[in-house]
Amino acid sequence: MNIEKYLVLNKYLLSLFGVSDFRDLQGKLRDVSTNPDSEGRSHFVRILQSFENLKLSEDNLLGYDANIQSYVKRINYRREPVSLKYFQYLAVIVSIEPQSQTIDKDYPAKLKLCEEFPAFSQRSIEWSPLSTSPVAP
Repeated sequence: MNIEKYLVLNKYLLSLFGVSDFRDLQGKLRDVSTNPDSEGRSHFVRILQSFENLKLSEDNLLGYDANIQSYVKRINYRREPVSLKYFQYLAVIVSIEPQSQTIDKDYPAKLKLCEEFPAFSQRSIEWSPLSTSPVAP
């Protein structure tokens, strides 16, 4: 039994990239160069942009990539350079995107989940209210 088939949030996050199995992402991103291209963008974003059923807007994707490149640049300042592997890069995107949908568009991510996976919305689920206030550091 593959537990990832039953995790709603996992399915939703994979659907943002237009895939249904993490191995699809892994196969396309695993061997991609971790260094930025000549425009300062990651090679990962170029591959993600080529996905047929990508649900992330190009503007959001490029914005996330710019932020990630900025974070890596700050981390590397006066240190031995580090670069993100594909799974680290994806982790940053999937941690930002649901927040973006909730805060920027004032559209609760839980409703989006129910639209994407109607079988789960038919269950009796007690949702706690989402907060749009910033999280304290």
